[in-house]
This record gives sequence, C-alpha cells and structure tokens, in this order.
Amino acid sequence: MPESVFFGAGSDIEVLSLSQYFCELASEFAVSGEKNEELLRLILNSLHFLTKEKRNPSLIKAITELRVAVISGYAPDLVACENCGKFEDNVMFFMIDSGSLCCVECEKNGRARAIDRTLLSAMRHIVYSKFSSLYSFEIPEKKARELEEITGQKLDDLDESKSTDDIE
Repeated sequence: MPESVFFGAGSDIEVLSLSQYFCELASEFAVSGEKNEELLRLILNSLHFLTKEKRNPSLIKAITELRVAVISGYAPDLVACENCGKFEDNVMFFMIDSGSLCCVECEKNGRARAIDRTLLSAMRHIVYSKFSSLYSFEIPEKKARELEEITGQKLDDLDESKSTDDIE
C-alpha cells in the first residue's frame, strides 16, 4: 500500500503539469542503478507541498529545480562574489552558466542575472539548508515567479550540458 497518494494533483491543471514535470526531473536526474533516496524524497515532498499544503506552485517549482541541481552535484556557489568575496549587496548578479555570484563592481560580462536580497536569501536557503527546513520559508508571489524563472534557466543549462556530455 502506498504511503501517500496525490489524487489532488488532477484537480488543477497547473498542479497536474507541475507534478508531471517533477516526475520528469526524477527520471532525468536519477542515477541509474542507485537508490536516489534524496532525489525521490525531494520529489515526494514537493508533490506533498503542492497538493496537500497548497503552497505557491512557483515557489515549490523553484525549490525543486534548484535542489535537484544540488543533489545532482551542480550546486551553485552562492557564498560570495567569486572575484572580490563580497557577501551581499542590494543587488548581486547570478551567472547561470557557472552558477556563481558577482557583485555590481565585478560583473563585467552583462550575461548575469540581477538578483536582490530576497532572491539571494531564498536561493541560499534552498542550496544550503538542511532538508528538514527546505520548505520552511515564503516569499512574495512576484519574487517566487522571478526565482522560478532563474532556477528554470539553471536547470535548462544543466540539461543542455548533460546532453552534450552524453554525446561526447
């Protein structure tokens, strides 16, 4: 008998499509022949918070995507500016391709994504927190959508690099 059933996923098209997407992530990033316990725990908890707790779908998607990157060994370095070591400023820049931070003074390439303190704090929480407190924060809806866009870009970048690695 299953421990959890997610019948509620079918009652809302957004929840249903996100549930399917989470299953695709599990399939894409699971390591063949391994138990993948941490990845499966993440997916199950995300489904729970999406269907049972009715949490913000954009936030749950962002949490899931960024933590999948961490579990898969692609954790971004969000500690400080990669060049000068500045920990935080009103605006920092996240470089999707390298997964690192730059401050305003060091950002030179123009390809980095500007993130404010709220987004940086949320990203740090997702990357560095213990699993037991992973879902224990909220951010405004607009910020959740911005975060979802950033994590989606990061995961797309990872997926592209994984595909390239598979070809070589």
